Amino acid sequence: MGLDLRMSLSLFLNIYISSLIFLIVFHVIFFGPWYPGLVSRMAEEKSDMLIIIQDCAVKV
Repeated sequence: MGLDLRMSLSLFLNIYISSLIFLIVFHVIFFGPWYPGLVSRMAEEKSDMLIIIQDCAVKV
């Protein structure tokens, strides 16, 4: 029984950490291009490269 409990805990931690990593990667991919756009909008200048990257991130 101790082995089953340890394996269940290991599986739970593995799934939990994997889902956290997935969420972090998801936010970096989709909100990463959005944040510099917000900053450049406040500064009222936007580079063409930033627009292209944002469009690609939205259309994926």
